[in-house]
Amino acid sequence: MENLDQPSNSFPEDILKEIRTMAGWMQFVGIISIIGSVLGVLGNFSGMANGAGANALLGILMQGFAIYIAVILIQKSTHFRNFSANSDGEALLQAMKSTHMYWMLSLVMIAINIAMNILMANMR
Repeated sequence: MENLDQPSNSFPEDILKEIRTMAGWMQFVGIISIIGSVLGVLGNFSGMANGAGANALLGILMQGFAIYIAVILIQKSTHFRNFSANSDGEALLQAMKSTHMYWMLSLVMIAINIAMNILMANMR
């Protein structure tokens, strides 16, 4: 097994360029997601003031979860950028761990959303 602590310059520059480009887009999507989720939280607070109650509270919790996922996406982009800058194996390992966490939490959020939709449909 290869030692990840020692830099390895075995990656072609075109691959590193794609990693940098991908990291930029990940950061952009993360920032836009945070902005959208904060607006969603504000909208749900407004809904609570207008009597939406539990639905608005659940919306706030879901938006908070979405903010957390977006922060992980931004962290992931930072790890990929660090890897592309100096071929740091530890940065690549952290990027892969962040990628795993991002997809796992995204799946949890999708499952919660599906469950909420089923429950809401049955309440009507």
